[in-house]
Amino acid sequence: MSAWSYVLIPLFAIVLIAAVLWVYRLGLGWEKGDAQDEGDADMSRFALEDEKARLLMQLKDLEHEYALGKLSESDYLGLKQFVERDALRVMDALEKRS
Repeated sequence: MSAWSYVLIPLFAIVLIAAVLWVYRLGLGWEKGDAQDEGDADMSRFALEDEKARLLMQLKDLEHEYALGKLSESDYLGLKQFVERDALRVMDALEKRS
């Protein structure tokens, strides 16, 4: 395996795990505000804030890896687009809860 494979494989695994967890959260009904009482809504908001912080940190990590030359431009742009899409979904969900 080449050197970049040692970086990309774990990075793809992290992104995949994040996507699975996000889908799992949606499946639990955390996005269905009408079926929640106030305590559940606060917990959901907390979880969304946590997810937002995690995704923004992941974007910074991607930028850092790209700046160090550990990611090709095409890999960087593809991963960045994936993470940004998830971050926008989280921010939209947070905005709906405001």
